[in-house]
Amino acid sequence: MKHLKRFNENITSDNRTERYQSMLDLVKGIETLKITPPTEDVSISDVYKGIVVKTVNKIDTTGLGGRLESPDTELSGIEVHTDFPENKNYQTNWIYIELARSRTKTFAAICFYQSETGLKQRVSVNFGVDFHDHLILDYNDVNHAELENLLSEFGVEVDEMWGITR
Repeated sequence: MKHLKRFNENITSDNRTERYQSMLDLVKGIETLKITPPTEDVSISDVYKGIVVKTVNKIDTTGLGGRLESPDTELSGIEVHTDFPENKNYQTNWIYIELARSRTKTFAAICFYQSETGLKQRVSVNFGVDFHDHLILDYNDVNHAELENLLSEFGVEVDEMWGITR
């Protein structure tokens, strides 16, 4: 039933409130996602510093943005990055999932980029790499499937996915 609910109330919904709430639920899902390295399940932030997702379906950024106001989060939130500062409302298929960790918590932020160029620049500045060289499918097929399944619960159909490992 949870999957059917996500299918009906996902981040591609026409209802702005549902779309925003679904996006916040996705951030929380990423924070708690356990993935499979070769020997055991660990937190996603133990394996990856950042994940780049190219989606098949475009995502409308209208009404998205901001930070969660929960006391147990620090970095968690949604950011909308644009090539043109006056336009925060656009359709995109570029998502960047930023992952941070402390000794006790995992923090996630979902960032939307209007263009591949802007996203490529951010990853290059943050990690000194070209994300195109870090396909998750090549690194760990199980992690790719686990991430793809989580994203599909929120209406995101993955075209390609890259992960910057720790």
